[in-house]
Amino acid sequence: MASTASVTASCLCGTSTYPFTLPTSSLPLPARFCHCTTCRHTSGVLCTTYITVPPDLNPAPDFSTLTPYDSSDRLTRYFCSTCGTHMFVRERASGRLIVCTGVLNKTAGIVQPVGHEWLGDTRDGGASDWLRAIEGRAQDRWLGDEEKSEAAPLNWRSASRHTGTAASAEAKPADRLHAHCHCNGVSFSISRPSVHSLDAGPAPYHSGASAEDPANEPWWLRANRTKFLAGTCACRSCRLASGFDFVAWAFVPTANITLEDGSPFKRYFGSIRTFESSPGTKRAFCGVCGASVFWDGREGLLDVAVGLLDAEGGVRAEGWVEWWTRRVSFGEEAVNGSLIGALEEGLKTWGGARDDA
Repeated sequence: MASTASVTASCLCGTSTYPFTLPTSSLPLPARFCHCTTCRHTSGVLCTTYITVPPDLNPAPDFSTLTPYDSSDRLTRYFCSTCGTHMFVRERASGRLIVCTGVLNKTAGIVQPVGHEWLGDTRDGGASDWLRAIEGRAQDRWLGDEEKSEAAPLNWRSASRHTGTAASAEAKPADRLHAHCHCNGVSFSISRPSVHSLDAGPAPYHSGASAEDPANEPWWLRANRTKFLAGTCACRSCRLASGFDFVAWAFVPTANITLEDGSPFKRYFGSIRTFESSPGTKRAFCGVCGASVFWDGREGLLDVAVGLLDAEGGVRAEGWVEWWTRRVSFGEEAVNGSLIGALEEGLKTWGGARDDA
């Protein structure tokens, strides 16, 4: 009998669990970071990764606890109806099932990242600039589908990222930033920091054991209080809530958020559902397409999923946020330690080059 490895996929709340086996002869399985617009707005993260579940060795998952979402005429995505965790994507024509890597109980020897695809959708390279190599393996880079499109060089930028009314040197920067999920059931806008952004109150700085607490300062504001702070997190809750190995948050006061109809921010609007991931904190996600929307644990201040932002300059939204590059929050909780270690090193290198520019 062929040797196999057992893996379990689980959502944050534990309602959706799927044990499956993989032939060891096929390991490690390649995983590509997808940066396409659809993946970004259905998940809320900057890029997604998956591995294929071999159908000859495994029964189909129990989809009864999951919400399906047809993100195209080809793909159906499944997320937990209770906590919002993205679990699977199924190709309808072939029946091929892929599982999100962030929900796996182990990845060592199972998952091997090999490159980035659909970078053309990012306009600025997105998170690929932070993940150039993992465990010494350079990551391939493609503007579209891997090996079927033009290769993207390091530091690639779209020629169109500086087109439009907000892009020329003479034009005034846009004063509103649109954020939305894939189905547009959740849609809102963010305004530039102002004096009202200081009213978020004494918000605790949630991070890992080595965090620096910028006490007595509005730590959520950067660049002389003209931008919001943004950072990455690999904690267990963020990983399982999203379904992917790391997430990216922008810290935005509720005073800077306006709903699509022009009304002030409120915590329940559109197609939002919430799940209390720990006492006093809730995670909001779209109940239709499953996109993570925000983490809510501070009065007056939200962690907004960066993957939902439609910034003209690119998905990193550098005209609106300043990225914290010294560390990945809660990196010690990562299942895929080599990936998060590479992300942390890549962030430091990228941040150093940014600060020296």
